[in-house]
Parts: sequence; C-alpha cells; structure tokens
Amino acid sequence: MGIDEHLDWTATWLNEDVAGTFHRAGLGTQIWLVDAFLDRRVTLGFGAGLYSFVDREPLPDTAENERLDIAGLVTVTTSYRFSDRWFTRFNWNRVMSNDSRDTDIFLLGLGYRWEQ
Repeated sequence: MGIDEHLDWTATWLNEDVAGTFHRAGLGTQIWLVDAFLDRRVTLGFGAGLYSFVDREPLPDTAENERLDIAGLVTVTTSYRFSDRWFTRFNWNRVMSNDSRDTDIFLLGLGYRWEQ
C-alpha cells in the first residue's frame, strides 16, 4: 500500500519450514523506502519491520511445544515492468531472530498492475 511517493507499507504472511531445524509461521509488517528509475520501468526498495511468528519446533533445550516470538525482518526488492500492466519482482528477505536461526528467503514472481 502506497503511503507517499517514496514510502510504502506491507503486511506479509511467512511460512518457514527448514527440515530437521524449525517450522515457524507468522505475520510480518514492513515500512518501505522505494523509488522508480528508467521511465518508471525499474524499481528499487528497502523494507524493515517486525515478524511475529509461532515456532512449532522451539530450541532443543526448552520443554515448550510451540512458542510465540518476534524477529526483525529486512527486505531488499527490485522489479522490472516490461509492459504497462505486467512486471516481475525479486525480493531478498532476511529474518533476524534472537537465536541462531536467522534465515534468508528469496522470492521471484510475476505481477499484474490493475491500475496505472
């Protein structure tokens, strides 16, 4: 959602499943600094915020079955618009937890703009 010309806000559902290590899922929210270049065909952005998640396999030294926790979420994004409506986007998300289980999540997708 665009807040201003160079400021956006997003909410994201993340589902992380690293076999044998952890299974966590939750809601992330970020504020973004964004800008467009090359006749608005290329965009670059940096987002930072929080990720509230339920860890379904907590650390081995705890007796908990599940735990609710919060981590930092930082993302770098770029997109390329190859027509008035169609674009492709790449995101690199970094989850920064308070234990040794930080993760990198890479996303590549195709998008369609409903309005111009």
